[in-house]
Amino acid sequence: MKLDGSNYLLWRDQFERVLVSTDLYGYVNGEIMEPPRRIIVNGVEVDNANWVSWRRLDRFVSTFLKATFTSTVSGDILGLTTTKDIWDYLETSFRTQFRAKKNLLRTQLNGIKKGNQSIIDHLKKIKTIADSLAAIGEKVSGEDVIMFLLNGLGSEYDVFVVSSQNRETPYTFGEIKARLLSHEKFLSERQHQSTKLYDEQTVTAFYGRNGSTGYNNNRKNGGYNKNDNGGSYKNIQYQQGSISNSSNGQSLNESTSNND
Repeated sequence: MKLDGSNYLLWRDQFERVLVSTDLYGYVNGEIMEPPRRIIVNGVEVDNANWVSWRRLDRFVSTFLKATFTSTVSGDILGLTTTKDIWDYLETSFRTQFRAKKNLLRTQLNGIKKGNQSIIDHLKKIKTIADSLAAIGEKVSGEDVIMFLLNGLGSEYDVFVVSSQNRETPYTFGEIKARLLSHEKFLSERQHQSTKLYDEQTVTAFYGRNGSTGYNNNRKNGGYNKNDNGGSYKNIQYQQGSISNSSNGQSLNESTSNND
């Protein structure tokens, strides 16, 4: 694993285990301290064999660590000589970064909203933030994750939110995921049915209004309009009735004249 600045806690956990299992962890936590480089033996100052042994192992551990650094991290530790110096620098540097990152992620988690996202995307976003916090040592409990999840839902989920909060046994993340997906499907089907009903009512009203308008226009015009299908039958009847009445009137007049 390469230490790149974003995975420090995972990297540290891995190397702590390796160093502990090989009895070398004391070189990074200070338990194995650097001995004096020179000592007096029989009144004569000589090199300390313990220091030579310590230096050899310390260099081995520091080389082992450096082999896992990216070029950026390697540049940051130039000039540091001992394994403990390197370890302490990494701890201080990345802890400071993690505090700032933790505050940012917490703010994002507190203010997260579903908006127009699907339930799946909303869940993924929350899970990603929670995992990022866990990676820097700030694990978010399952109950808190569900709380942030419910708080970010829109008003169309109010009934679901209330019923979930009133449960004696809280949902697990897996359980609430399945139920939210079912509720999302229910809302989608209801919306589809409402849209279909609205469209049908609109079409009915449109044709009903146009049919009535066509008939009224023909009555006002007093005749049959071949381009208007709405009132053609009634207009034909009206015209035929007029012809018939005219003929009957003419016959009646002729009969009256003859009788005179």
